[in-house]
Amino acid sequence: MERQIRWEVESSPNPEMHNYNILIINSRTEARKIQQRLNEQFNPIIDLTTLQNALIRGTKLRYLLITFQAPRKPPELIDWKKIYKGKVKRDRNLYTRHASDGLISYIDTQMLEGAFS
Repeated sequence: MERQIRWEVESSPNPEMHNYNILIINSRTEARKIQQRLNEQFNPIIDLTTLQNALIRGTKLRYLLITFQAPRKPPELIDWKKIYKGKVKRDRNLYTRHASDGLISYIDTQMLEGAFS
């Protein structure tokens, strides 16, 4: 499993709001550092929620799935290299599902299948 960040955003114009879903695959320590840098880059963050924080089977890595709202912070204003110098990829499959656990189920299935390698 490759260390990385994957993200998706859903935006609305009035008022300008950007809803981010971010998947971090890394060690526990590095994931915390990445989350801190996310807080700095997206400030102010509204309703930061950790949807999943789990070990990846067969590795020493974790995956952290978080969601938050960032007013006036579209993705083109974000310097992802200040957040993480490794692989950062927009993943349009990380959209918010209608079922409350839909995104979590999708991520869990993808992890079992090794899709994020």
